[in-house]
Amino acid sequence: MLLLLSSTISAIILFTLAIVLVLEPWIHFSGKKFGFNRPLAIFIGVVVLFLGLAVLSLYLVPLVVRQATNFYTLVFDFFPADDDSSVSMLDYTTVEENIDEIFSSEEAVNRLDKAGVSPEQIDEMKQKIKDYYKSVYEESEKEPEVNLKQELEENLNLPENTYIVIIGGDQKQEQIEETDLKNILKAYLPEETADYFEGELKEKAVKVESKENWRKFTEALMPKAISQERKEEIIDNTRNLLISLQAKFREYIPIIFQKIPSVITSAFTVTFFVILGTVYLSYYFPLMKRYSVRLYPNHSRDVAKGFLKDTYRSLQRYVNTILVISLMVGFLVGIVVRLLSLNYSILMGF
Repeated sequence: MLLLLSSTISAIILFTLAIVLVLEPWIHFSGKKFGFNRPLAIFIGVVVLFLGLAVLSLYLVPLVVRQATNFYTLVFDFFPADDDSSVSMLDYTTVEENIDEIFSSEEAVNRLDKAGVSPEQIDEMKQKIKDYYKSVYEESEKEPEVNLKQELEENLNLPENTYIVIIGGDQKQEQIEETDLKNILKAYLPEETADYFEGELKEKAVKVESKENWRKFTEALMPKAISQERKEEIIDNTRNLLISLQAKFREYIPIIFQKIPSVITSAFTVTFFVILGTVYLSYYFPLMKRYSVRLYPNHSRDVAKGFLKDTYRSLQRYVNTILVISLMVGFLVGIVVRLLSLNYSILMGF
């Protein structure tokens, strides 16, 4: 039945039911031990549960995001360098790092000193260059508003089996590369120094180099007895395989990042209705258990009552067990990874 509903509604129903089953033991315990009535016990349970999750998220999410970013860098350094791959907005921090390295090299510092450029002017120039590259990549990743090929096919009365081939270049992009960058540099530097930095930026700013850790890993796994030719063949085959995997990896990562805003919006929607549903369902849960037997015929209500009790207990134990096991596994994985002196313990445990 849930499969016929949307994913958001299904998630709301499942999460609400699971939380109600988790809160039921607390409601019974607080009523017997502290004398709390059901509404008060529900209020305390819901507030503590969701407030605890919020605090835990505020603490863990930044750490997980930071470790996930480092993990992406680690994975990127493992794959072989691919000269055909370009820097995407996902790698834009690498572009900024490259720009900082270009201006901090010994040769660059000497040229800037000779040009008499102040540190404030250097920082201002670097920021403008970074903004320029960011605008270039933001523009390059935009999808075209008009599909020229499709528009021509619709507007031109062409015979069947006719193919349209469109050949052209991005003149605007070329114009930006030739003029805008040079204008930024010439606003702060003499012409000779500006030409030097223009060449350095064009050559190194968008260059993303991999450490190619795969090569050491592959060589360590190969037997020492095989010939050098066989080793080179294995390395070439491994490199080609990893390059194809890297292309797939880069293809899906931006798609995941594009879906993050919609996922966050759905998460807020689900959270709101889960809290609302938890309060109402917890309050009326005893009535539901009492009157659910009446859904069955009179002659089978005794059997149905036992069946519903067993189902409720089994579901409650199942949900609580899954929750406890998940917490224990995540906690133990994080501890083991930490004890092994490995990175990303929080990411693995999360």
